[in-house]
Amino acid sequence: MPDKYWQFVPLLSTTINAIGTPVAFQECSGIKFFVKWPDNSTAGEVIIEESDDGGYAGVWSPVGSIVWGAEITKEGSVWPGPFGFVRARLINIAGTHTDPVVATAQGIRDPS
Repeated sequence: MPDKYWQFVPLLSTTINAIGTPVAFQECSGIKFFVKWPDNSTAGEVIIEESDDGGYAGVWSPVGSIVWGAEITKEGSVWPGPFGFVRARLINIAGTHTDPVVATAQGIRDPS
């Protein structure tokens, strides 16, 4: 897996509503998120969620969301931590796209 402090690590890559793989971000003071919407998508929302346990099967705590926009194919956001494990969940995807929605994250560390 890439170094989460220097590269964006994958959270989700899908063409259908789905939940991505949890990634540990315990040492981070915040996280940068990036979502790329495919051409021909017409709706969708990526919800970023957090849990202390990466294997937790219940409802995770929402951190924030990135909503599809008609003229926006790429969008990013920064949220302060601390976090445990983080995952992305795609909901309400619509359109005639064949390429996936891709969500990635990069950890932020305070300089010390």
